[in-house]
Amino acid sequence: MCAPILACSNSANARGLSLGLSNLFGSSTNKNFETSYRDCLGVPLAVYKNVQIQSFDGSHIDVRIAAPAEAPSARMPIIACCTDDAPGPDYDLMTGAIAQKGYLILTLSYANAKLSEGSMFTSTRRAQYLQFMLDRLPDILNAYGVDKRMVDREKIGVAGHGEGAWTALELIGYGRGLKNNSSFADGRISSSFALMPTPITNISMAPSLINTDRIYGQGFIAGDLTTLPPPPKGSGLLGLGLPTQSTAFGGLLGKKRGKNSEPNQREILAAACAAGNLFFDWTLKGQKEAYEQLVALDGKKLPNIPTSLTMVKA
Repeated sequence: MCAPILACSNSANARGLSLGLSNLFGSSTNKNFETSYRDCLGVPLAVYKNVQIQSFDGSHIDVRIAAPAEAPSARMPIIACCTDDAPGPDYDLMTGAIAQKGYLILTLSYANAKLSEGSMFTSTRRAQYLQFMLDRLPDILNAYGVDKRMVDREKIGVAGHGEGAWTALELIGYGRGLKNNSSFADGRISSSFALMPTPITNISMAPSLINTDRIYGQGFIAGDLTTLPPPPKGSGLLGLGLPTQSTAFGGLLGKKRGKNSEPNQREILAAACAAGNLFFDWTLKGQKEAYEQLVALDGKKLPNIPTSLTMVKA
């Protein structure tokens, strides 16, 4: 017997990454990124609804849905979003910035989850909860009230932040080597955007990946690339080096990690979200030019960001 939808409510509005890419496509600016970057600096043109489902272990899992405020001109791919340690509304800047470009975002909050295997750093339940959410996708869409003809259930990506970024990567078979991460690779998921994965403080002691010689999908990491274990060679994993040590972008995402002394880093967050939009346009919408625009960000300078952007590929 399927677990029920419990409730819903509305609310308004480089290590191992070493190949520089500017020589492939040049460092010219692109209008799609520039437009998306400006949009990400503003208020997201998205609408939100909260849904709660009962999970396989009896816990009540919160799902926050973000959709474009304006009716999209094409069917919306689905992106499942994994949070760090804060509720879904604390990610509205990130999810709204992506949703407004024609995506349906399902943000999974772990506030009520039973992460009983240990700390969030080692728990594999996070991936299991997200997979269960995808299993319940028809019920969630019914609760949201979306016209199913406007949703492309064959195009599913995943995004994550902090610990949720590692969950997003594990779902395409890449992780910290804590478990056999390839066992969590989900064939429904074709692409993964990992924003500021929780740093591995002693990279020299990080274990090698276990039985993982490939990535089962397209991956894109935005953050401090020097704190990550090396990905499988030739995997095509993309990386955007961000000039920030704040996993919360000065408290803009995952407020529990934000510090009052940290400056607001809206421009850096906007650059990451705009690059994420290009990544999903390429992997979920099949826009080849979006890939070319994404890798052309290598060496790009933006106002109020202290250093140039760096794009690399495994």
